[in-house]
Amino acid sequence: MEFCIENVFDICAIINTDLELGVPRDDEDIIVNLVKNEILSEETIEKLKGMRVLET
Repeated sequence: MEFCIENVFDICAIINTDLELGVPRDDEDIIVNLVKNEILSEETIEKLKGMRVLET
């Protein structure tokens, strides 16, 4: 399960890079960039944050 969750965040990082949305410091910056640019919705972000909690 942890591997799958990490893959989702890796995909978000790839999208952030490919669309040149900025240089993130961490996963939180990637998520913020994707929301600001309307790539992901707030609802999706909440799900991602919930997944991150499951990972630890």
